[in-house]
Amino acid sequence: MREKRGSRRIPFRKNVKYGTNKNMTTGYTFDLSETGLGLRGKRVLPPKTRISLSIQLADTMISLDGVVVHAKRTIPGQPSVMGVRLLQCPAVLKAVYMRRAGY
Repeated sequence: MREKRGSRRIPFRKNVKYGTNKNMTTGYTFDLSETGLGLRGKRVLPPKTRISLSIQLADTMISLDGVVVHAKRTIPGQPSVMGVRLLQCPAVLKAVYMRRAGY
């Protein structure tokens, strides 16, 4: 099967708040690419849902907007998995990706 991604994924584990409007919940990221991230959480949102995310990076809280690209529910009690395409990538997050990816 041909790879659809334009950039590779790197491990990236950070706590995150995510959701729509004021309906936020917590989860964590598990990977990062140049254009998106992998997210695990108890609340799964359907593909094409626009979401807001807040991630703590060192002493900086970054706010992001994204769109759920794919979502997969897991067994009850386990975090579900979502792929999120970021609508913008702040310089601080891009720098983390570039450094960890070895660019």
